[in-house]
Amino acid sequence: MASAMCLLAPATPALAQYLDPLPSRFPRDRNVDTLVPGYEAPGVPLGPFIMTPSLAASALYSDNIYAQEANATDDVALRIAPSVKLQSIWPVNKVAVNLTGQFDRFSTLKRENAERFDADVTTLLELSSDTIVRSRLRWQRLQEPRSSQNAFVQTLEPIRYDMTSSAIGLSHDLNRIRLTGEAAAIKTNYFNGRLQDGTALDTRGRDSTALTLRGRIEYAQMPGLSYFLQGTYNDRDFRPSLSATPQRDSTGYEVLAGVSFEPSALMRGEIGIGYLAQNFKDPFFHDYGNLGVRGRLQYYPTRLTTITLEADRRVEDSGTPLSGAYLSTSLSIKAEHALLRTLIVTASADYQADRFNDVDRDDDRYALGLRAEYQANRVLSFSASASHLNVTSDGLDRYRNFSENRFMAGISIRR
Repeated sequence: MASAMCLLAPATPALAQYLDPLPSRFPRDRNVDTLVPGYEAPGVPLGPFIMTPSLAASALYSDNIYAQEANATDDVALRIAPSVKLQSIWPVNKVAVNLTGQFDRFSTLKRENAERFDADVTTLLELSSDTIVRSRLRWQRLQEPRSSQNAFVQTLEPIRYDMTSSAIGLSHDLNRIRLTGEAAAIKTNYFNGRLQDGTALDTRGRDSTALTLRGRIEYAQMPGLSYFLQGTYNDRDFRPSLSATPQRDSTGYEVLAGVSFEPSALMRGEIGIGYLAQNFKDPFFHDYGNLGVRGRLQYYPTRLTTITLEADRRVEDSGTPLSGAYLSTSLSIKAEHALLRTLIVTASADYQADRFNDVDRDDDRYALGLRAEYQANRVLSFSASASHLNVTSDGLDRYRNFSENRFMAGISIRR
């Protein structure tokens, strides 16, 4: 069972990450479903709700825990991940509460031990058959991976941070036109760390509050074809640092025009192309402006297979003190196949190009992954995965080049 925790370094918030997707305008749904009919967790009825507790235990191995360029250190860890989900069963309107924990305990490198928490509440309110209101409130305690592009120095322990987010969205259908407005506020607070020599590392300058607003208009020419115009605005405010580093406050926008399509039962997708920009208030940092791209394509060659391609470009806040941000371009492909009714195998390949502003640094990240999950019955499942990450950093201000191989095997119990 895949973990519900987000373990990556925080990226610039995208509204799609914080609000559940709207009901599709297309009636088909052919993607490989990991919830096999008859194997759903039974849950515990609590009046108008169903409670689904679960407990996952995994063994994890990494051959480069510290993401070092040379003299890599390996270790094994035990990961325990309890969770409980409370889901309404009303015929209309929905409320869901998710509480998750993740605890890592390493065999040798005790400083890498971690505790992560996630508390999440989502709602969907149907004001009418044409009007839907979605909302979300979430709090997370996370840990920055050693492999993060924002981990610009080696600390004694990984940097921890809290992320609090709230979002709301309103959509209304007018015959063939769908109007959508969304807003999100995200506050991130970092805990100070210590360098290898014990010196305190002040992370105050990374604390931030980000506001994101998005509007979208979509016109459906036919059931399998629609066109959209979308605009997004963001305002990012950073806490003043105790050091002499410049303030990274900025505002930005993205405008995309595109098409959403499903020409047959074999394919569906959405592609948007436009322009994005990020403007900094401090003249020390240079402004960004570049081509904006966002796309997703799903192909179903058989009833047992789903192939997904995704592309995205955005301006991310940089953890490097003298860089205001970096332009991140990502491409990914994922194939899911049901070898058996209860055995799902997933293979993935990802590429990410990070071009840092105001410093001479270009990073390229390549990742490969393979995962298998077997659903023994409605309560018990087993999983195993392997992944490879390769990072190259070039330029006068480059960080480091490294690679990491990870292996995991686990068991999950649901009620």
